[in-house]
Amino acid sequence: MMTKEYKEMENQKFVISEEDFFDFFRCTIENIENDYKKNGVKIQDIYKDNAKWTQTILDYIECGREICIRSSESKGCEKNPRGIKEKYKNYGLKTEREYYRIDLIAYDVDKVKCKEKLGLNWHVWNLQLAFEHENNSKDWTDEVTKLAHIKCGLRVVVGYSEDPSKNQEKLDFCSKMLDKLAYGKPNDDDRWLIILGICGQKSYSNLKDYYTGYEWDSEQKKFVPLS
Repeated sequence: MMTKEYKEMENQKFVISEEDFFDFFRCTIENIENDYKKNGVKIQDIYKDNAKWTQTILDYIECGREICIRSSESKGCEKNPRGIKEKYKNYGLKTEREYYRIDLIAYDVDKVKCKEKLGLNWHVWNLQLAFEHENNSKDWTDEVTKLAHIKCGLRVVVGYSEDPSKNQEKLDFCSKMLDKLAYGKPNDDDRWLIILGICGQKSYSNLKDYYTGYEWDSEQKKFVPLS
């Protein structure tokens, strides 16, 4: 467990510690309560509305007070953004909403139910497949990075190449990209399938023949054609 707000690491700028984020979250809840109280809004009216409360939490965590004052049509409160963007602005931290909407997943569910009566539902399921399809021939690499941070049985990315003769060069580039990740470096037991089609083919007969599959070779630390 890290005790500092952030820690320098080899391939990244910083790591947010558990303690720091929990303190930040508690302050965020306090800010929400104070802001709504100043503007005559009963916090319980927001808290009891699941959709509004989630949206409020996300707005404050991301951007601080400013966006929430605007969304609640408040008039008397000063702008004072204290969100995560402001907190870590010196480290170039960026945020995205719903970025991890994976195109398709497949999972199996554990049929054995826990018998303990704790008022909790038993959710045990295994992510067997994460699948992404990207038409942009320059950006399928972003889908690779996205899935690199997902732990599952098989990661599949379908992309397209304007020049199939350079597929291996592009995949080597992709392998180097993965090696730069702080958390997403492939492990020996990770399984990947990258499928590359052809952009702008002149014929659309036997379309399946325009796709080539590549798997991750853990010994070579690179993508290689399916054997």
